[in-house]
Amino acid sequence: MAHDEFLKVQRIGRDIWLPWVTFRHYARREPNIVQDAFGLFADSECIGVVTYSHPSSPKIAQSVVAERWRSKVVELSRLAVSANAPANSAGFLVAHSLRLLASPRIVVSYADASLGHVGYVYQATSFDYCGTGPQARYVRLSSGELIHPRSLTASNVATAPVEWAMSNGHTIEIVPGKHRYLKVIGSARQRRTIYRDIGWQKQDYPKGDSARQVVADFHPTQSVMF
Repeated sequence: MAHDEFLKVQRIGRDIWLPWVTFRHYARREPNIVQDAFGLFADSECIGVVTYSHPSSPKIAQSVVAERWRSKVVELSRLAVSANAPANSAGFLVAHSLRLLASPRIVVSYADASLGHVGYVYQATSFDYCGTGPQARYVRLSSGELIHPRSLTASNVATAPVEWAMSNGHTIEIVPGKHRYLKVIGSARQRRTIYRDIGWQKQDYPKGDSARQVVADFHPTQSVMF
């Protein structure tokens, strides 16, 4: 049975997407200002969420495209799908949510190589691969968990996460840059025009094993991050 026959994607409010990104997504924190959010529904049950936000840093838009298009840059900031969802549901959700975005839009997203993510869901939905970003500093907790300093700040664990980590038996690690993906949404003419101003260079897709990030503490179902 085709996904279209029993899965639907529709716009959702904060009351639905916030618990997903807080408890189901491995980042465990609210993304930057969310502009659009969409849910994947099987009948009346929400089994996946994707959010599109203002870029987490102004430098992102500056590096991606010429100034006249920078207001059109959005970041696919969170993507989480229930572990018991049908196969390829993440790609279905991304593909259909892109169709619901106002155009033109320049959508950027990242796959965290330090967590074993390659970004196959973006490859499956025809994003351009644009290499890796700069290295970043993460906190390695004594439990072995690798966590971004912003997550410690957002959860009120520490206002100065690096100093807190070093004072509490944790370590600081430099991790590889994230895989960068980009997709231009719009008419054929808009896409041609925008692509002339894109600063990121298209590269061949990376390959390799991709880890599935499972978060288990949100009843009743777990979630998977691709």
